Amino acid sequence: MSGTIQLGKKNKESFKVNTKFVDMLKIERKNISKSNKIFPLYLVYNDRTLEDIIEKKPVTKESLLSIKGMNKEKYNKFGIYLLNKIREFLGHEIINAPKKEDTVFQTFLKEIRRIIGEYNKISPIYNVFNNKTLDDIISKEPETKEELLAVYGIGERNYNIWGDYLLKELIKYYKK
Repeated sequence: MSGTIQLGKKNKESFKVNTKFVDMLKIERKNISKSNKIFPLYLVYNDRTLEDIIEKKPVTKESLLSIKGMNKEKYNKFGIYLLNKIREFLGHEIINAPKKEDTVFQTFLKEIRRIIGEYNKISPIYNVFNNKTLDDIISKEPETKEELLAVYGIGERNYNIWGDYLLKELIKYYKK
């Protein structure tokens, strides 16, 4: 299978020169599609998005989010994985997620969980939200009700009890 794809004339040459990069991105698109159950395949990223990745060679969250066809939802699902594949291909250092016990964000969330638990008389504290939910909040960085409801372990019931408070605290935290 050839790594070149037929796109706009201006980037046609770039795809011929970057055949290995194109092949890698196509393979990763399939891997992301399978592991995240995103079908059809082009919903991961289409050829125009692939073209923009080839041209811009993103190596940071911000640069990946500037790619046509990428958004926060996609970044939350597979962005770090894709960035690491691009970084590895380009010879950059791999991005490691910070160690959970060392993150300021995790400490902040544990304190918010404690406050929610005390205020609502929820015991044990893990009944507010468990560590898997905490990790998912860290990963997804929700900023809206819909994004918070997409976090593992936070449903309408929990949101109705303490979701508005958590969301307000998260937004304050992000603005720091």
